Amino acid sequence: MFFYPSTNEIEQIMKATGSSLVLVTEDLNGDGVADMVTFGDGAGTNKVMELRNQTQGANPATQSKLRAEIYKVVLKAATKVPNLLGPAYAAARATVDGEDLPTDGIRFITDVHSAWNKSMMSRPDKGFSTVFSDKNKAWDRIATVLDRHTDWYQIDMINLQTGVYQPTFSPFVASSYYISASDAFTRPGYAMGQIQGSRRHWMYVQRIKKENWFNTDTMRSSWPKNLDLLSTWFDETTFSRSGLGASEKAWDRFGSARPEEIDVALWLFEAGSAD
Repeated sequence: MFFYPSTNEIEQIMKATGSSLVLVTEDLNGDGVADMVTFGDGAGTNKVMELRNQTQGANPATQSKLRAEIYKVVLKAATKVPNLLGPAYAAARATVDGEDLPTDGIRFITDVHSAWNKSMMSRPDKGFSTVFSDKNKAWDRIATVLDRHTDWYQIDMINLQTGVYQPTFSPFVASSYYISASDAFTRPGYAMGQIQGSRRHWMYVQRIKKENWFNTDTMRSSWPKNLDLLSTWFDETTFSRSGLGASEKAWDRFGSARPEEIDVALWLFEAGSAD
């Protein structure tokens, strides 16, 4: 997500966090960067939005069927893009061969920022401080990426090879530094809008090294900086332009929390109702 092309059209899509759906998918063209699916006007887009809306409030079995249909529509669109899917996708292709599915409006963003190249992947910052050597541009890209995570209801994940479509899961993980700002997430299903029961379950307390915390003060003091892009916890509160970012008091990292950072795991079931 850090290295999407810097064109006006894509910038507008990425910054429309509350209204413009984006799917994150696997690296389809082998350039080392995960790709994206965006949606313009067309029958394919309309079909995906219709199916996606139907999943809201549906029972789990119905949701699974609807998500499978969304996957097929997006996959069918991918098969129509010349040279997009290689031999590894033969089995996936076979599942939609002969099916008449609408695909207009579905677009695949496989290009990367013009200043980035695959050789930069070996660097700790994956080339971020080189591509965005200008502090203002770097700040804007970090803020946009974090806004996309914070308002994650318009960013879904799809894997075209394995057939997995999963809504409302950002590729980032968040950890609030005030317990009161995130304790609701201890209720099973809370983030997915399908709360299961009223009792809390797990809360993980992490111990993060200071050098792995990156906020706007850090950026103001020195840029460019060779940060470790996949180990850094970005301060959502100071970077994000979203109201959600300000309220959740969170740090965000691409990927997941690491076992060595989990200091305590709290089982809160006996703490009573979260209501």
